[in-house]
Amino acid sequence: MPGAAAKPLVPAMDYAHMQGVIVNRPDKHRNFLRFPLALPAQCLFSVEEAAARCRLVDICAQGLGLEIDAPVKMYGGQTVLLKIDIAPQQPPVSVITELTWVRRRKTLSGFQRAGSRLLLIDPVSKQRLLDYAYVALISGLIGGESVSPP
Repeated sequence: MPGAAAKPLVPAMDYAHMQGVIVNRPDKHRNFLRFPLALPAQCLFSVEEAAARCRLVDICAQGLGLEIDAPVKMYGGQTVLLKIDIAPQQPPVSVITELTWVRRRKTLSGFQRAGSRLLLIDPVSKQRLLDYAYVALISGLIGGESVSPP
């Protein structure tokens, strides 16, 4: 029909996106094993803004998951500089990532969860992160569940 608005291919997902609802996606599309993390970090989203506190919640060979409670503007395709604190006596790990998706929760003021693709990380630093995640997982410090707030 001429002049009629096109219907979205997946109406439920389109509606969920407009309402800020989190849509659970199956993990079947993952190519790499994901390890849970719980590490504090500084996230720099723009050179004009101060860094915000965030936390890494998972890592895989190609990306990181992060959560932030501040009402900063985040969007897919955005480049983010992360300074990740692994241990007080070690220097932070610096990572440049590209956000691939961002979800906001209506129930928590400013809470956002994002997935990102690694763009630039020193191989030694990447190994430090993966070693931390592996040791924390096998020692029971971090479980397989999300560390996001309820």
